Amino acid sequence: MSKWLSFAVIWLAFTGFSNAEIPEASYPPLVRVPPIDKPPVIDGRISPNEWDRAFMGTGIAPYKAGGLDPILVQYWFAYDEKNIYLAGRMQTHPEESFDKPARRLAGGGPTSHFEILIDPHPCHPDHNWVQAMMYPFGKYKNVGYSQRIGGYIPYEVEWNYQDAYADGFWSIEMSAPVSAFHHGRITEGEAWGVLYAGSIQAAPGVYFFSGQLGDIFRERSRYLKMIFDRQAPIVQVRSMGQVLTGKVTPQVLVNNITNQVLSLQAEFSLRDKLLDWKAERVKEIRKLTLEPTKEGLFTCEIKTPDKGKTEYLFITITEASGKKLYQGVYKL
Repeated sequence: MSKWLSFAVIWLAFTGFSNAEIPEASYPPLVRVPPIDKPPVIDGRISPNEWDRAFMGTGIAPYKAGGLDPILVQYWFAYDEKNIYLAGRMQTHPEESFDKPARRLAGGGPTSHFEILIDPHPCHPDHNWVQAMMYPFGKYKNVGYSQRIGGYIPYEVEWNYQDAYADGFWSIEMSAPVSAFHHGRITEGEAWGVLYAGSIQAAPGVYFFSGQLGDIFRERSRYLKMIFDRQAPIVQVRSMGQVLTGKVTPQVLVNNITNQVLSLQAEFSLRDKLLDWKAERVKEIRKLTLEPTKEGLFTCEIKTPDKGKTEYLFITITEASGKKLYQGVYKL
């Protein structure tokens, strides 16, 4: 049995995926997400408390030959019975104007944009998935992918989409009905894969906002698996700290919206090889007990690798039962 397959069998036992015939669909990264009871207002502005019951991630991106991109990027995911909701916010380049459209048709406007890939049937070879490319001034386009064909296909999603610019940050909010996605459905215990990426003028090229492993758009097993779980607390990666100081200090907030006392453990594991699960250079453990309605913060300080070297920070949050609530993978 291969290393990946052996790992997948073990992972299935802990995550509760029912799609066992596609082991890649259960690979990390993953997060358990409860449904929201009040949808956000889609106006492009990330208002205070509006996304508090959604999953939140914070991105850092490899920059050129080494080091980390200091531009702040945050992203959110939420759902209810009928719709999915996504949002993003990125720090902008001082020379880009996001509050005025280009004066000419052929260029002249901001080039930064979000690219969000959504896979309602993670890694299933007979189901297609879509890439939503979201631009300033309310513009977007969709690109579909087919694993069987191995190329682009038509895949139209009519997004409710708005964006806004304020105080050096460009933000987007978007939603779409579950029925807009080919054979899409919200099923308890199942998952959708989501990959957050984007282009930033200050760091040219497409960047994958960490907590996922999207080095290749079509590598669906590396998307962040959003597992639908009504019994899950809310997990939010609020910050990765001041990454240019030579260390990352992730701050992961857990909000216990369940009616149970939760005994949680966070593991911060640094590895220099992505596929060698035993080669841990650094391992830190943190524990919390959360009463219902209470929140707690997990944090740790990890030294960043030397310039030109790549390491992987795994952040795993587990309940006492062994159920994994979150596992993000950060490429440093």
